[in-house]
Amino acid sequence: MKKLDFLVIGLVLIIVATFVGLFFNRFLIDTSKAKLEIVYKDMVIDSIDYKEDIDIIYEIRIYEEDLNRLEVKKKVGEIQYLSYFEVTSTFPITNIIHVTYEHTHMDDASCENKICMKGYMSTKRILPIVCTNGVIVRFVETKDHIDDVLVP
Repeated sequence: MKKLDFLVIGLVLIIVATFVGLFFNRFLIDTSKAKLEIVYKDMVIDSIDYKEDIDIIYEIRIYEEDLNRLEVKKKVGEIQYLSYFEVTSTFPITNIIHVTYEHTHMDDASCENKICMKGYMSTKRILPIVCTNGVIVRFVETKDHIDDVLVP
């Protein structure tokens, strides 16, 4: 091989490494200052502080009878909250998500491949849980300061 070939290969490797680094940099989140979001098709269903005493179970359902209504049951201890969201869906879904500080995972999912049930999130595993039926569980970094301060 010629020197030019080595130079071209080296440049390509540097460019690829840069893009890979930029891509994975968005997943470097400090979980001590993070919120956990439950999302359905780009609509945030709930956003909660990620604290050590967290223990919440979410049941997310779209029933066959009403494909335009998303039902969310949020169980915190013995207290249960019920919310409804207007959505557009062509099929019913069911997702049960168990959120704890040590281990956040999908208990049940109505998707075909069930890959979302194999993964989990914790303080060390911060990649989002993505279900093929549109439900996503992800960390979002919060900011402790105001970025845009107007000074007279």
